[in-house]
Amino acid sequence: PRSTLFPYTTLFRSLGLHVIVEHRNERGLFYSIYGHLDSSKVSVGETVQPGQTLGDVGLTGMTTMPHLHLEVHRGSDPAEEGLHAAAFGRASAINPMTFIERNGEM
Repeated sequence: PRSTLFPYTTLFRSLGLHVIVEHRNERGLFYSIYGHLDSSKVSVGETVQPGQTLGDVGLTGMTTMPHLHLEVHRGSDPAEEGLHAAAFGRASAINPMTFIERNGEM
């Protein structure tokens, strides 16, 4: 998958520093979001491999304890959507465990 890194922004300020990874397969287009990172280990447009470290767990954004926030979304490319919040609305969210069970490793 292609990795896209978005630094702390007003759009996702609650997630702090986060990485968005694009996943394309026969079932369609999916995005996984990893939030509250202390640092990122990937660059925009980089191809990442399953098991690769994307960043360090942190305390950025709106949180009170260090942890990793994981979301998986089905749908449109956020770059094409102009990075509007609707690109990652609740309607596009799917259970990460369901995604992993159906698609294997992230």
